[in-house]
Amino acid sequence: MIALAIVLAIVLLVCLLRVGVVVEYGEDGFTADGTVGPVSFRLAPRKEKNKGKRKQNKKAAEATVKLGRLTGLKNQLPSIRQALSRLRRKLRVNELTIYYMAAGSDPAAAAMYFGAASAGYGFLLPILENSFKIKKRDLRASVNFEETEPYIYLRAKLSLAVWEAFYVGFGLFKNIIKSENMRAKIRKAV
Repeated sequence: MIALAIVLAIVLLVCLLRVGVVVEYGEDGFTADGTVGPVSFRLAPRKEKNKGKRKQNKKAAEATVKLGRLTGLKNQLPSIRQALSRLRRKLRVNELTIYYMAAGSDPAAAAMYFGAASAGYGFLLPILENSFKIKKRDLRASVNFEETEPYIYLRAKLSLAVWEAFYVGFGLFKNIIKSENMRAKIRKAV
């Protein structure tokens, strides 16, 4: 009986554990770090061990994509959309930082890009706050008439409890199985 209580307590603690990802895009490129509780690890970009083997795998992956695996994704879009709606208000955005610096060779165009970015923040923020719990946010737009190219910096720290991930994943899995069964019945009838 005590062993069962210990197992249930461990399962409960694991379900309450938060998993997350920290995504960052800036001058150095794209990085993504995963977190499970207090432990963090690099998701992307991964260190390449064997470049020759990696190139062969990349060619094989490209050939697989060309064979039509992406068409299956198109069929699953309604299921994915429904799973994302289950994610609503469960995904916690611990930190959202977006810095945009408008620039260009034409000062008038740079000023227009700055205005569009400022208006975009005003449009985007209520949608994000309505869909997700955002703890800390920092959205800024600036303009630089001396630079020739615009600059953007993005950092998002997202987390989700393990039980919530199972809830979303189970709904997605159920919808995919249901649509595959329906597709099989249609093929059988034809």
